[in-house]
Amino acid sequence: MRKLNTFKIIISVLMIVFFLINSAEIKTKLQMDDEYSASDLRDKKFEEIWTIFAKSVINNDIELIRTLSTNCIRCDYCLTNTFEKDSIFQKYEKDNPDLFIDKPYGEFEYIPIDRFIKENFEHIFNEKIKLRLLDKSKIIYISDNHNAGLYNKSCIISNLKSEKLEFKEMLVTYIDTTSEREGLQWAFAFVEINGQYKFCGFSTIP
Repeated sequence: MRKLNTFKIIISVLMIVFFLINSAEIKTKLQMDDEYSASDLRDKKFEEIWTIFAKSVINNDIELIRTLSTNCIRCDYCLTNTFEKDSIFQKYEKDNPDLFIDKPYGEFEYIPIDRFIKENFEHIFNEKIKLRLLDKSKIIYISDNHNAGLYNKSCIISNLKSEKLEFKEMLVTYIDTTSEREGLQWAFAFVEINGQYKFCGFSTIP
C-alpha cells in the first residue's frame, strides 16, 4: 500500500513538472510569435514605403521623393560620382589634409535634399536601377541599426536620438555577381521617424 502511495506521489510530481515545462515552452513560443509579428509588421511598413518611394523614382516624381526624404541625405558616393566632382574634391582634399585624417568625407557627405536631387538624381536613379527597384529577385530588406551613428545629424533626425530610432536599408543588386566578377549593390537607407520611414542615405557595396 505504501509503495502504491509512493508511486502515485512520483506520478503526480512528474505530471506537475511536465505541466510547468510545457507551460514555459508555450509562453516562450507565444513571446517569439509576438516578436516575429512585430518584426513582420515593421518590415511590411518599410516594404510599403519602399514601394511608394520606388514608384516615385520610376515616375520622376521629384516632389514625392522630397516628401519621402529627410532634410539631407548621407552620400559619400555623391562627392566623387562624376569626373568633374571627383577632380574638385581630390584637389580640395589635397589642399586641406587636416580635414581628412579621421573622416575621409566628414560633413561633406551630408547633402541637402534639394542639392542631392538636382546633382545626383540622374546618376543614381538611372534607367538600369529603375528596372530593378521593384524586382524582388534584385532587392533585399535588412536592418541598418548598426549604422545608426552615421545618421546622427540634425538634418536627418532633428533632435531625436539615433540609437532609439529604427533604421532599415534596401539593397538593390546593380551588377549581378558572376564567376568572373564580384557584383555591386546599391544601398538605400531609411529611418523611421514618428512612425514613418524616410530616405536618408545612399551608398554602394562594395
